[in-house]
Amino acid sequence: MSLGSALSIAQSGLNAASRSADLTSQNIANALNENYSRREMSLTTRTTGGVAVTGVTRFVDQAVTADRRTAEAGSAGSTARASFHSDLEEAIGVAGATGSLGSMVSGLEGALIDAASQPQSATALGTAVQAADTLASRINSLGDTVQAARLKADGQIATTVRDLNTALKQVETLNTQIASMGGSGKDVTTLQDQRQTLVDGIARQIPLREVTRDDGRIALVTQSGATLLDGKAPTLGFSPVNTMTAEMTTESGALSGLTLNGHPMTSLGDGELAAQFDIRDALGVEAQADLDTVAQDLTTRFAGSGLIEAGPDGLQVNAALQEEPWRLRDGLGATMEGAAGDATRLGALVSAMGEGRGAEGAAKDLLSGVSSARIASEDEASFRTAQYDTLRTAELANGVDSDAEMTNLLVIQQAYSANAKVIQAVDAMMNTLLEL
Repeated sequence: MSLGSALSIAQSGLNAASRSADLTSQNIANALNENYSRREMSLTTRTTGGVAVTGVTRFVDQAVTADRRTAEAGSAGSTARASFHSDLEEAIGVAGATGSLGSMVSGLEGALIDAASQPQSATALGTAVQAADTLASRINSLGDTVQAARLKADGQIATTVRDLNTALKQVETLNTQIASMGGSGKDVTTLQDQRQTLVDGIARQIPLREVTRDDGRIALVTQSGATLLDGKAPTLGFSPVNTMTAEMTTESGALSGLTLNGHPMTSLGDGELAAQFDIRDALGVEAQADLDTVAQDLTTRFAGSGLIEAGPDGLQVNAALQEEPWRLRDGLGATMEGAAGDATRLGALVSAMGEGRGAEGAAKDLLSGVSSARIASEDEASFRTAQYDTLRTAELANGVDSDAEMTNLLVIQQAYSANAKVIQAVDAMMNTLLEL
């Protein structure tokens, strides 16, 4: 072996050791960065002797990452649904709690019983009318709560779609940079980390599969098989609304659906975006229908009395009763006050409240349905979250081991020192030869 060859081999060793030390330092520095993937130098033997750096290997378990993304999307979707049911349950109020819907129905029944026992009391009659007005207002406010939740979901969809369009465009840009730099042998692992973080955010909203192309680019495919990204970033379309009423649905054309490059996109998987559409178009609509059932039950029981009736803005107490509570005893169409001791109509109203399962039955059914849905959603969210935590832990297990990296750094230091000594020896030999 010539001195020149020995020098070249030692220099290649120094270069490899130097780059390995730099890479190991990056690993150690990012040990607490959950979005960082561990790197390792790829080396090969040169045909002329020595070592050549062929690239940097980025350690990612694609199967675990894919499962983790699916679990995270499911957890986010289930949590959003559970939050909707929990908020509605809180607005309705648990059975027996002061101010709950059930307690207001009971309060109205008690007020009517008091009025029937003392029909001559203007105070008792006024209390019954006021109890009915409070109940009607509460049911109306619950409807407002449902529509506010639907409007919030609509706004969240708009925000998510805007963020998704931005993220997809950024993935397209990174794809181009990775393909260009990777083809010239440059290190693209930092760009791949950035791209993975973006894809994680997209997958949380729309569960997907990541397909790697030969040039390092990736394509994104939804669980239903629709291509979300393959080359140029698409455009997701959505038009939010400023107000929400019970009559507004996608079927009526009043609410926007999601489009992909102008074409309807209906299969969104089970992520957070699908949950927001579910709250707006299914859960909220069903909740309003259940409230309407309670309202219909009350208006049927009090039909003709004016105590609780349908108005242009929801349930109401007839204005005549509010102005002259004695009409509750004598009839809505009475021209003057009747016998103060006549409790016939009041007794009929009390009986009407007790017919069938009673007026409280519909309110109990409403609360029971919402509570059951909340429990089911929370159970699903707990399962998905536990699944996500397990997969995330498995994913992080492939991350940086600081102890192993420090040990590797010592080996790199020894290799660097050995190659440096070879160079010193070659230099001494050359100097000796020159002195001859």
